[in-house]
Amino acid sequence: MELEYNILAIEVTRRCNQRCEGFCMRGEAQNLDIDFKYIDKLLENDFKGVSKLVFTGGEPTLNPEVIAYTIDKIIEANLPFVTIDMVTNGLVYSQKIVDAFERFCKYVKNSDILGDFSEFGCFVRESLLKGDLSFANISFSNDSHHKGISSDVINSYYDNCKDTRLSMMGEPTLVLRSGFSNYGLSMKNSIDNKIVGDLVVNGILLTTKGNVCLHGAAGSYDFIDSHSVGNSILHKSLNEYCLDVLPREKEKVKIR
Repeated sequence: MELEYNILAIEVTRRCNQRCEGFCMRGEAQNLDIDFKYIDKLLENDFKGVSKLVFTGGEPTLNPEVIAYTIDKIIEANLPFVTIDMVTNGLVYSQKIVDAFERFCKYVKNSDILGDFSEFGCFVRESLLKGDLSFANISFSNDSHHKGISSDVINSYYDNCKDTRLSMMGEPTLVLRSGFSNYGLSMKNSIDNKIVGDLVVNGILLTTKGNVCLHGAAGSYDFIDSHSVGNSILHKSLNEYCLDVLPREKEKVKIR
């Protein structure tokens, strides 16, 4: 079986600088940041077809060091990542993150990564064909559940981001429909992992604890931990982990 990683997410922190009453899909914040050794081990893998690398949390701007470190390791090793994403609540401006995202944009534009985009996952292929691929994206959670975005913070992002695309998230209807609002209730259905025949796995998460979860970045911390316990990135490659877990997960997976 050959695997194509359409979306790979890294949970850089479980800390958060606000508390969204009645909404947070994660649950109570935890004082955890990912260790750099897990990033190093993750980046040893073969990333055929990666469409997105997503930095998630918690509030990812609270750990800019690991975001910049990951991007610089990708550039140093000339890894075939094409687009990176981050969603923030817009309360913290990080020049370190902006600089790293801008470096990533220049890296992709100046490399030969996009030479034959038939090798990439469906997201990248479709976006390239439409001419609508942004190499780096930062989205702001401006829904009614989050505290209002700081105007100074968002203006700083707009003033300093040249190639990075900035956007607003709007109301999180997908989160609410999926049934894991109200302080991190577990998902009613598995919506993140998909299999096309026996080929594509979508939505893989590396947690702050260094474990791999096939369900991507959706769900509460309890849900994520219960589905990733024992699956340390230090002990198995992503391929070994996915090939081991897919037969057991297939009944829960949407077939597309």
